[in-house]
Order: sequence, then C-alpha cells, then structure tokens
Amino acid sequence: MLHPYYYLPYPSYIHWYTPWNDGWMPCDYCHPYQRMHCQNLYQHRDRQMFQDHDTYSSYPSRQIPQKEFTLSELAIYDGSGGNPAYVAVNDIVYDVGNEATWGGGTHFGLYAGKDLTTQFKGCHGMESILNKLPKVGILKA
Repeated sequence: MLHPYYYLPYPSYIHWYTPWNDGWMPCDYCHPYQRMHCQNLYQHRDRQMFQDHDTYSSYPSRQIPQKEFTLSELAIYDGSGGNPAYVAVNDIVYDVGNEATWGGGTHFGLYAGKDLTTQFKGCHGMESILNKLPKVGILKA
C-alpha cells in the first residue's frame, strides 16, 4: 500500500525515502540534509526536462513523403481495413485519419478516398481546416 503522502502534488510535498521509517515521508519531516538533497534531485530533473523539451521542440515536424495519386489509387485510402483515410481537395491529398470527426473514414455523409473539392467549398472555415491536416500528396488528372 502506498503511503498517503506518496501521491500529494509536487512541489507542495517533495518526498524522500527513509529506510528507518519504512516508507515515504514528506520532506517537512526529513533531516535538513535529506531535504536539500531531495530538492536538488527535483531541480536537476526539472532542468533536464526543460532542456529536453527545448531540444525536441526545435526538431522539424515529421514530413510525410509526397506521392502522386490517381482517383483509383485514392479510393484505396478510404479508412477501412486498416488503410489510412485520405481525401483530395483542390488537387492536394490530405490525411484525415487522425481527425476525430473523420472516424471510420466518414464525416457527416462524406467518405474518405475521394476528391471532395466541391463539398469542401461549401464548408465553413475551409482553409483553417485544411491547414491543420497533413499533406500526403497531390492528385493527378
């Protein structure tokens, strides 16, 4: 069983394991040197976490290789059978598979694997929607 102080939020309680009391206890009751050591460990961990965040957030986002699709090739990517869900709008093919509103490759009567240019023209906020989607290729005639 976990000690009740184990799941109290940091930094209100910083924890230190003390073998003589058989468990975790808040640093308020720790020896001052133990408390200082524990706080140094947390500060080091926090600095490392922020450095990692700065390092990884500066990486370019993963680029999906661009591919040329025909309408018959695009029809394969309808979101069924484990296939990705792609749609074409203005001759650009987008991946809608990670969009919650496109679950199962459908969205309010629209189906993935098709050219939906005319349907998207009537959609409110078309540009803002398309800018969020990853581009996976172009539609060739």
